Amino acid sequence: MFRTPSVRSLAHTVLFLAVCLLVTGCQKSKFTKANYEKLKQGMTLAEVEAIFGKGEKEDPNLAPADIAAGFGVDVKSKLGGLESHGNKKAPGQSYRWSKGDKTIWVVFVDEKSVTWRQEGIE
Repeated sequence: MFRTPSVRSLAHTVLFLAVCLLVTGCQKSKFTKANYEKLKQGMTLAEVEAIFGKGEKEDPNLAPADIAAGFGVDVKSKLGGLESHGNKKAPGQSYRWSKGDKTIWVVFVDEKSVTWRQEGIE
């Protein structure tokens, strides 16, 4: 037949569930204003990933200057005068980090960050 759980057993179960909720609820978000302000020109992808975790590579068919222009940023001077026209693309790549309604984009040229943008981080 069924055995009724003891008060001690119920207390252990409740304590275990409370600890689980606290641990998952207390994890700090990496998507903070303080972390966003750590971004500097010339950072490598590894340095940015050390702050925000693994990023997602954006569409490789877009040149970094095209992506940056979408942010309203003119990076021609940061790209050493390189521009993208048709199939002629500046060397570089854009990465994105997202969590919920928070997103960070970073454009890298010659493996160094040249510009970045965020949405939802206050």
